[in-house]
Amino acid sequence: MKRVSVLLLFAAFATLFMSQAAELQCKVTVTTDRLGATDDDYFTRLEETISRYLNDNRFTNTTFAPGERIACNFLLEVTDFDSDRVKGRLSVQSTRPVYGSSYMTTMLNFRDNDISFDYSRGESLDFRPADNDSELASILDFYAYLILGLDFNSFSPSGGNQYLSTAETIATGRSSSGSQGWDCFSTSDNRGSLINSITSPAVAGNIASLIYTYHRLGLDRMSISMPKAVQSVNQAVATLPSIMQAAPMSVFLKLFGETKLDELQGIYSKASHDTRDASVKILGDIYPTRQFNFDYD
Repeated sequence: MKRVSVLLLFAAFATLFMSQAAELQCKVTVTTDRLGATDDDYFTRLEETISRYLNDNRFTNTTFAPGERIACNFLLEVTDFDSDRVKGRLSVQSTRPVYGSSYMTTMLNFRDNDISFDYSRGESLDFRPADNDSELASILDFYAYLILGLDFNSFSPSGGNQYLSTAETIATGRSSSGSQGWDCFSTSDNRGSLINSITSPAVAGNIASLIYTYHRLGLDRMSISMPKAVQSVNQAVATLPSIMQAAPMSVFLKLFGETKLDELQGIYSKASHDTRDASVKILGDIYPTRQFNFDYD
């Protein structure tokens, strides 16, 4: 009887652990190569703080099992450091598994060249999304919700829009306070312009549809029916011209190119001319400087 009680207790704890697993499984790296001699302990602590924040906090109310966590990488390249003020560049990447395969498709690959925040040695970051005094926490929250929004949208139509909206709220709040790197009108390639390129009413519906069609109806069906899967990929690619027409300088178009063009080359290398020609023309028109080589005949 005692054995049964212990097993039930263990099962309860296991269920509780699974229901409370954080959404992100993030590898964090902080580099200081450009600084020369540095305080190694300070940056080790910074790396640990960022890692704990992203890996331990739960950003949604959705149940994630440990094996379902979203794989991502944060690489912070520190370029300037003075009196606990850190400046640098942040590269953020996230991936998503493709059904029926061991392949991981890239969802986000963005380099943020305008990172600036204060961090005191050993400082802990409070988790208050969309209402945080810490510039560092706001940056981490922004990218966490962006990753979640893109990932959820790839599994269900507009399923991640609420998380993209939170990322937009963070960016808007920081921009209105004058914080650096958030104003979507100051440059075409920062946090504000990135989220605006995805959530702007002129393109949001098309982008959400593209993400879902490309991933759930396209990639996830490659192992089931290649012709139908490629047809869905073509349908997603056909959405790109309308996005470009509405927002010619869209950061999303750049993001799509950096995450999907190599992947598309692999997909279309296995498709017939008739199946791929229209899509190849669309991609060539939108990415004219990219050298495509889809024709292997």
